[in-house]
Amino acid sequence: MKAIARHLVFCFLVGTVPVILCGHAGSASAAENAIRDYLQQGNYQKALTEIRKDLDFAKDRDIAYAYLYCLYQLGEYGRLIRTLQSKKFEDVAGESRTQILAGLALFQKGNIPAATMVWALNAAANPKDDRAWDCLFVAVLSVPRRQRTQTVEMAMSILKGQPFAEGLLLGITDMIRGDSKSAERRLRAAHEVFPESATAVRALLEFYRHEGIQAEANVLEKELSERSEHGYKSNNINNQNTDSGAPTIGHYCLPWPEGYTYYCASHRGRRDSPHRDRGQYALDFYLPHGTPILAARAGIVREIADTAKIFGTREFETYVLVEHDDGTWARYFHITPGATPLLLDRRVEQGQMLGIVGRTGRSQSRHLHFEVVRRAPWRHDVPAIYSRWETIPVDFVETRNLPTEAIPGCWLTSSNIAL
Repeated sequence: MKAIARHLVFCFLVGTVPVILCGHAGSASAAENAIRDYLQQGNYQKALTEIRKDLDFAKDRDIAYAYLYCLYQLGEYGRLIRTLQSKKFEDVAGESRTQILAGLALFQKGNIPAATMVWALNAAANPKDDRAWDCLFVAVLSVPRRQRTQTVEMAMSILKGQPFAEGLLLGITDMIRGDSKSAERRLRAAHEVFPESATAVRALLEFYRHEGIQAEANVLEKELSERSEHGYKSNNINNQNTDSGAPTIGHYCLPWPEGYTYYCASHRGRRDSPHRDRGQYALDFYLPHGTPILAARAGIVREIADTAKIFGTREFETYVLVEHDDGTWARYFHITPGATPLLLDRRVEQGQMLGIVGRTGRSQSRHLHFEVVRRAPWRHDVPAIYSRWETIPVDFVETRNLPTEAIPGCWLTSSNIAL
């Protein structure tokens, strides 16, 4: 089993599926080949089972990391964190890739400040590891406003004396606050300090999109699309394999305008989250303020809730429900109140605007909760929104080459209608 390290290299790259480099498969054992195949297929449960057959697997760092990565992909975030605290995993626990994974587990559990601290410590120890900076970038964008100042100050206390950290983190904070001049200056400085960083380019791209400066945004988008460093790969449908052996095009497009790249997360594994049981295929897209929400698929508007409080008491305060021709429904939650230009029982086409992203209801930060559901037998032991419904996997055209369980944790580029 230990020899698997010679055949598989696991590179956790934020925003992508794990890159699996296969070596000399002919010299591998049947068990090693099976693990490699399961990982390539995205069948993490079977990979986990195969790894456990060797009781000493944790002695090999690559195998130990593969085990932890499988736990993450299966939504076992609490278990992953507990596992890292055991003596058995002390050799791999201090590695950069493992610390990034631990931070992602904390992030998925909703503890963004703790995740930020883990990533900041990692960035301080490995300042040229762009994966940690990518995670910090997402954290600052995602942390609730009431926690943002404290979280950024904590990160900067750890990263004190690093010009790149000052430019990136404070630049993003300035952008959110509306200080455009300072934000551009800081983000430009960060890009000059670490020009190889895809995160610095992505932060500048986010700034110019936020400011509506499309010419600059187009230049940066082209630069990002040409990079292969640090795991940045566009998932736009135009870059996918479209030969005759590829899967058929799905029914759905990502629910925001064409060409924009945003982060997808889920909260699978959280006991207090609806992203479990019947809600396991729900997705959270972290979209910035003012982003239009577009219909992922054509259908009939069946229900609209358009007036609600920020931080309301209900899980989902504002939403639009669209019924499709095959009887499934798409549900769009956390829409800004008063921003829905729709009428009940009217048809909407794919790409038609449904509203603006918001943070109503019990949401920790601004995002779009998106899910596709079908009717199911009544149950009383699940959240009310799933008592008669269950989520199903979504066949986005942009992600049809990814396993369903691999979509959370990815940066995704929409091929929906351009606005």
